[in-house]
Amino acid sequence: MAGDSIYAKVSATNFYGESALSTEGNGATYTTVPDAPVSIAEDVSERTRNDLKLTWSEGTSNGGLSVMDFRISQRFQGDSYQVIASGISQTSYTIRGLYLGAIYEFKVEARNTNGYSSASSDFTILHAIAPDVPSTPTTANSGTNVVITWSTPLDNGSTITSYTVTIMHSDGSTYTEDLVNCDGSDSSIVSATQCTIPLSVLTYPPYFLSSGDYVLAKVLATNVYGSSEASSAGSGATII
Repeated sequence: MAGDSIYAKVSATNFYGESALSTEGNGATYTTVPDAPVSIAEDVSERTRNDLKLTWSEGTSNGGLSVMDFRISQRFQGDSYQVIASGISQTSYTIRGLYLGAIYEFKVEARNTNGYSSASSDFTILHAIAPDVPSTPTTANSGTNVVITWSTPLDNGSTITSYTVTIMHSDGSTYTEDLVNCDGSDSSIVSATQCTIPLSVLTYPPYFLSSGDYVLAKVLATNVYGSSEASSAGSGATII
């Protein structure tokens, strides 16, 4: 197997016969190309709007020689693979210039002095990040209710799955959700980007708003890649 020493013995033959075998000698080793890299993954903490960082490990065998470097090939949504980087001396690499919402495939090869390994398994990923911050919501009186309305922010490549809507307490600094009337994980609220809360709810714990107080709300958006920051506080409605 790769890395094993190669041993040899020699005998000589003439008209009168064959000699005994020599003492065994060695010096050469059996070498081949490395095994394909394994454990291809993304370092999610390094993902940005246009970049992602891949990591991987060397295969089981280096072919009996030290791995010198790696190269990465990429294809975009089923196109042909193209080498995008070579001579990579570490087991990680940041790929730049990607598009949000696009599906990419990557594979990695290792190289020693005998040449390149076979390619790793394909690593497929949707390049996306958490949504943008929603714009400032509005609150409006509607009979005995308050209607909170917001706009859908950029989803940055992955569909928004929920919102978190919080309303300010009478202390002027604390915000909490009303999960009975304004549960931002409810699909109907997600699609409407709007929820309705009875005024009476806001005059009781935990809000304790009083007649004449403004109703302020903040909204943040969530997709499978994370949550945005909360919007600025929006108002418009008052307790009447």
